[in-house]
Amino acid sequence: MESGTYRPRFRYLLIDESAYADTELATQRNLVAALLRLENSHDLQPVHEILVALAKWLQAPEQLELRRSFVSWLKQVFLQGRVPQIDLPELTIWRTCMSCYLKTSITG
Repeated sequence: MESGTYRPRFRYLLIDESAYADTELATQRNLVAALLRLENSHDLQPVHEILVALAKWLQAPEQLELRRSFVSWLKQVFLQGRVPQIDLPELTIWRTCMSCYLKTSITG
């Protein structure tokens, strides 16, 4: 029996997150760069800017499934630990959700 017979063969691209500075990622207009920037952001201002840009990039009707998948990831993974109070049904209303959150957190 050949040793390679049962060896899985996957095609993938390994991305070293630490190899890219935020300033370099900010010049890229793609979902991977936005995702890396989100994961490396430490306060809400860059998160807000990235999500507003994503809402613009993904507004085309043919982007609907990608937009839904991204919102699902945002709610279940990313925002859960950072801003669990925000209910984000759609990426395009991020500004409204964020405004409501800021008003309630300021007024208590």
